[in-house]
Amino acid sequence: MDTSPDLFLFSAGVFDATGALDPSMRSALERLVRLSSHALKQPICVMIESTLEGSAQNPAHPMLGQPSRASGSFSGWACFPRENQTNLWHHVLHCPSIEIQCHLMLECETPDIALLQDFRDSVQDVFLCHHASLKLGLLEQQVQHQQDQLQQILQGTKTVVWTVDMATGQLQVQDGSSSARRTYPQSLQEFQSHVHPEDLPGLVLAWQKALQGQDSDVPFRLNWPDQQGRWFISRLRVQKNAEGTPVQLLGVTQDITEQHQAASKLQDSESRLRAVIEHSQDAIFIKDLAGHYLLVNRAACEMMERSPEQILCRTDHALLPEEEALRVQKVDQTVLETCVPITYEYPLVYGDLQRTVQTTKYPYLQNGEVKGVVGVTRDITDLKHLEMQLRLHNQSLQDAVQVRTREVEVLSEALQRQAIHDSLTSLANRHLLEERLEQAMRRMTRDVDQTHAVLCVDCDQFKRINDAYGHSVGDHFLKVFAARLSTAVRPYDTVARFGGDEFAILLEDLQDQQQALQLALSIQHLLHEPYDLNGLYLHATSSIGLVMGNAIYTHPEEILRDADTAMSHAKEAGIGQLRLFESGMREKVLRRSWLEQELRLALQKGCIHPHFQPIVHSRTGQISGFEALARWNHPEHGFIPPTEFIPVAEHAGLITELDRQILQKACEQISQWAHLHPQMAQLHLSVNVSSAQFSRPDFSEVLERTLNQSLHPAVQLHLELTERLLLERSPEVNRHLGKLKDLGVKFHIDDFGTGYSSLSYLPQFAASALKIDRSFVRDLMHDPHQREVVKTIIHLAHNLGLEVVAEGVETPEQQAWLIEAGCDYLQGYLFSPPVASQQARALLNPF
Repeated sequence: MDTSPDLFLFSAGVFDATGALDPSMRSALERLVRLSSHALKQPICVMIESTLEGSAQNPAHPMLGQPSRASGSFSGWACFPRENQTNLWHHVLHCPSIEIQCHLMLECETPDIALLQDFRDSVQDVFLCHHASLKLGLLEQQVQHQQDQLQQILQGTKTVVWTVDMATGQLQVQDGSSSARRTYPQSLQEFQSHVHPEDLPGLVLAWQKALQGQDSDVPFRLNWPDQQGRWFISRLRVQKNAEGTPVQLLGVTQDITEQHQAASKLQDSESRLRAVIEHSQDAIFIKDLAGHYLLVNRAACEMMERSPEQILCRTDHALLPEEEALRVQKVDQTVLETCVPITYEYPLVYGDLQRTVQTTKYPYLQNGEVKGVVGVTRDITDLKHLEMQLRLHNQSLQDAVQVRTREVEVLSEALQRQAIHDSLTSLANRHLLEERLEQAMRRMTRDVDQTHAVLCVDCDQFKRINDAYGHSVGDHFLKVFAARLSTAVRPYDTVARFGGDEFAILLEDLQDQQQALQLALSIQHLLHEPYDLNGLYLHATSSIGLVMGNAIYTHPEEILRDADTAMSHAKEAGIGQLRLFESGMREKVLRRSWLEQELRLALQKGCIHPHFQPIVHSRTGQISGFEALARWNHPEHGFIPPTEFIPVAEHAGLITELDRQILQKACEQISQWAHLHPQMAQLHLSVNVSSAQFSRPDFSEVLERTLNQSLHPAVQLHLELTERLLLERSPEVNRHLGKLKDLGVKFHIDDFGTGYSSLSYLPQFAASALKIDRSFVRDLMHDPHQREVVKTIIHLAHNLGLEVVAEGVETPEQQAWLIEAGCDYLQGYLFSPPVASQQARALLNPF
């Protein structure tokens, strides 16, 4: 009969991750089935199915059919009659450890039940052996993984695990880095020979303790070549056999060189600090939050006339009279609550002597947390005595000088007054103020506590008053203004008039900067009150610049210069302002002065050139023109932004020449493109024009001459004007506007909505377009209110027959929204930044 094995797998993948029966198990089962089939003289079928939840439905065996799940309820051999007059012997073998069950089946009349039971036991043994093999492999993997992790930890912490055989003295590195395995000694004796001589006794003692069953940690140094000067620490433990005899010494050694060096440095630092504190002539002490003394130096012990043992761990209530202790406790509590140092003076009795001491207390911090109070006490009795003697001596000298010089002063007073006082206001003049300022500076070099300050004061409305009421009223106003200044200061301060409406004040004997600011504010407040000039009531404000005296100043001119600089910054900030001088102000002034000089040279040499930013038609996407913008590339300092040099040009009166050069160069460039490429003849040019240009009587004539020389059509020139110019236009401005309009020049209102917007001038002014400022476009996609404002501007302009140009377009979303809102032209970095003429020409390649 055929005794070939018949294995039918109902749930493949139960035994391995690849979805197939494990090869070793299959081989064992095949061999077992083959032997059993031969012994029983009947073919045996082995069917395997999973007992896991949700396993696949088992297919039917081609000979034996579908085994029922209900058949799994019996565990012995059962006989089922078959239609072909044969019996089906069936046994269900449960294997819960690997979550499967195995069906053992054969067709025969009356098999040997004992042989069947042996076969069943053999199959079960196969599964159990395989399960045990799998568990063993898993445990080996876990052990290897833990060993790998331990090795990484040991290497990361510079730790080595080693053992010493107590019988042979052989040393073996068990875990650690590969270098440790190579360099560690091979025996305990060799290991001892490399230990630093000073550390060997301690290490031997630790080994002896370990032999007595005590775990021991011991630091030591090694002397082998690559470990010179490095520190290690070892924990030692002896392992004993069943009889209690030591058989092995286990050591765990870690490199602690960095920790030892840090601890050594900290100890050195603490020693130095302790020496400084202990030898200080000032009494130094530290208290905890409850007032107990934690530290006192020698000077503190001498001052308190007690030994350290009598002071430490006690409070002031145990050391001082109750009233004095309460006063000290109150000061300590204030320091703890405010975390602000406190300095105070008080008398202290030494036997029969009374001394004056000065104590400063600070919060005692540890890791940012207040832990108590630190105090430093100094005996200032001699200093106070010297101060008193000095004051008395100074007073006697002053009295003597006053007596001896009074006669001379009386004789020369009139002449001196004329030489050092202002003739209009009788105030000190510049010469007198500089003298007194120089004296104050000299006093400050001798005594840094002699603080002073200088104020520069300017009346904001004096020119308007002088122009409106004449010089007589102006002089009267200056006298009243000067008299009010004199009443606003202290008797020993100096008020001077430098000329016009410019005044200066020297404030002496100040405590600090805050006092100077308070005095300046009170002066400013008094000057802002109304002025009664014989029934004519005037109002005026003042701009004040303040500079504090400092050792860096060597001449009065320097501090007066900085006070004037601070006053200029105050005037720039608006009327009625006060500014304290800062070093950056001088740098700003020097930078502005340098820029002005370099700008003059650049204009003389024609080194400032126009850059062109395209203006795109919103519906066609084509470039319809360019805006010409001034750009300056300094030969040494590189690109200087227009936001820096244009305000300098306006302040220095160079803006008209700058505008003229940019206009001329831009017109010539556009005309050159049109001459070489006639299809570009329709490009328009937009140019910014400052208000100062329109104040020039010959502006329109100069612009007409520029157009004629460059051959640029006037109708293709767009002048961008500010709203302020249109609101404040004078007859001269109106004349220029009319003449330029007759030439065909078009006007665009620049930065519409950001300045002095007024809808009343729009119908009166023949503008052709409004330019929406970039500040509206920047927040367009994030601020619905901005979108409504832009829509309103576009509708307003179109209703008035004006075109709209949006500048500052940087994203496709802004472009799409503006096109949908009906904006006519777009300008911004989305299309191109301002570029030189060659790059701008490249943008026109489609032409």
